[in-house]
Amino acid sequence: MALQLWGLGTPAYSRDEAATLSAAERPFGALIHMLHNVDVVHGTYYSIIWLVVRLAGTGEVATRLPSAIATAVTAWVVFGLGERLVSPRAGLAAGLVFAVIPQVGYLGQTARPFALETTLAAIASYVLVRAMQAAAAGARTYLWLVAGYGVCLTALGYVQFLGLLLVAAHSVAVGRTWLRHRNAKGRGLALGWLVSVLAAFAIVSPVIVAGIAQRGFGISSVSFAFITSLLGLIGTPAMAEVAGVALLCAIAADGFRARARLRVNLPGDMIALCVPWLILPPLILVLESHGTPLYFRYLLFCAPAGAVLLGAGLAALGWIAGAAVLLIFALLGVPTMLQVRAPNGHGGADIVAADRIIARDIHHGDALLYPSVNEAIQALYPYGMRELHNVEVGSSAAESGTLGGLRAPRAVVVRREDAARRIWLVELTVDGQFSRKFTPFPRGVHFRKVRTWKFSTLRLILYVRQSSSTR
Repeated sequence: MALQLWGLGTPAYSRDEAATLSAAERPFGALIHMLHNVDVVHGTYYSIIWLVVRLAGTGEVATRLPSAIATAVTAWVVFGLGERLVSPRAGLAAGLVFAVIPQVGYLGQTARPFALETTLAAIASYVLVRAMQAAAAGARTYLWLVAGYGVCLTALGYVQFLGLLLVAAHSVAVGRTWLRHRNAKGRGLALGWLVSVLAAFAIVSPVIVAGIAQRGFGISSVSFAFITSLLGLIGTPAMAEVAGVALLCAIAADGFRARARLRVNLPGDMIALCVPWLILPPLILVLESHGTPLYFRYLLFCAPAGAVLLGAGLAALGWIAGAAVLLIFALLGVPTMLQVRAPNGHGGADIVAADRIIARDIHHGDALLYPSVNEAIQALYPYGMRELHNVEVGSSAAESGTLGGLRAPRAVVVRREDAARRIWLVELTVDGQFSRKFTPFPRGVHFRKVRTWKFSTLRLILYVRQSSSTR
């Protein structure tokens, strides 16, 4: 938990977090109205943050704290998974590995639903493991555990329905248990699991149908970069290399000792759960995307599987070698941890710095030109942007039931520009490049560029109307 609280309020809000703030700051009725149009897949999370905002305000610490708590809980559940599937040593190593993965730390400090999704996926997996072990031992308590598993799946689906891809991985683990214990308990477990899965999907189906209709799960298609980014499930590329070498060494070391020792440190139950969990959801998304937008963060719920696998490998290496590898693994992630906790660490756009520049030099007659109206960055901070009217916006976010509002007709935009004395242009990068789709000047009246400020993925430009004598 201490690692997640470190620097929690330092980075400026990101463009993604702007959506959360835009949703949470409006009246609850207006939030429900918005969900009919956009982001229904995040409706449960937005409702949680809506309550947090009413209790604790819109500060970075308050809105990111649920994600930080969720990540700390997940680390504890990962420890429990490693302990049950392998050993207490493996569980401890797995929990520590999960805690130091930079992408886990980043999304655990972000006011978005993916940390909570990961927590629910880990809890569902833990409850399923308990149910499988109870069924194998002949205890009837597995029926209650399977019912609890269904509740976890339902909650997971409402937080982020793509998390239900976890079921594909769980089917492998349940199938293995059924094949190994072909008795009444094994059949009961398989049947109970299937009923729980079907019930969860039925309950979540309204969100699934509406979410697919809205296509509300990303803005960049599958690419080689997306596929390579999946290494982030176990850390930076260097951390992934260390993890791979450590696992190979663990398998080799145990193989030389004895096959029985290998089965103890890398047991079949763990392999049957964690390998499909790490591989199947990303594979399904890639194969079924057909150009549908995807982002790495939608697969964060697979990170616990990688942590458990690596934790088991570290346990197999022994206390000294395992601790040494874990230390190297953690140190390799430090630069990224520091980077994401910098003021511009959440996407590179230091929106608060740009907002304060506007606030220091705001004049009567100033206007804002922010072409990407669907990203509600004006709602993030109260310093400058919120005081200006974005000439691109027609209907406001609340009126239109959208995240940022609807675009005004071009003639209206030009008329507003003509009426302004100065215009603050805010540009954000798209796929690493500043967009030139909306070239604002000259349109109607003449403006001259006075100054430009650059903040990595954000550019702020001040234009001033030229006097008649200079035209």
